[in-house]
Amino acid sequence: MSSKASEPSSPPVHEIRTATFDMQIWLDDRWTGTPVNAAPDEHDAVAWFETSNLDSLRLAHESYLSMLTAVLVT
Repeated sequence: MSSKASEPSSPPVHEIRTATFDMQIWLDDRWTGTPVNAAPDEHDAVAWFETSNLDSLRLAHESYLSMLTAVLVT
């Protein structure tokens, strides 16, 4: 089963943009189903996780942990 998230009602809570990179973080508290990696050539994995799981995530860059922590505690 794929997942279905609600349409964002506000801008991303955090963005990083460079000439070659664009990352946006959106918080969604309404969804159904299980996340599916629809772009396996771009992402190793896609999953729902809780704040308590942040330390165990394998992130692409070490700076993402502090950024995700700040976003999730707001």
